[in-house]
Amino acid sequence: MTRSTAEVVADIVADVLGIEEIDPADSFYDHDGTSLQALRICARIERATGVALTPVDLLDNDVLGDFVALVSARSAGDGG
Repeated sequence: MTRSTAEVVADIVADVLGIEEIDPADSFYDHDGTSLQALRICARIERATGVALTPVDLLDNDVLGDFVALVSARSAGDGG
């Protein structure tokens, strides 16, 4: 069974932040996210999905549902 980009991103974010699962309405900052964690998240997402991101992408889209949507859109070829 193939997992969606959204599921992969959610799992990576939860793992790096050390939480069970993300709530799309939560902010990255609600979980005391740091710039180093943002870098780790972006690197792991790129390895898993091929979508290149910068920590600024996460910091500017800190609501986790918005970040997942951004990655999914870029994965679908919508640029960004």
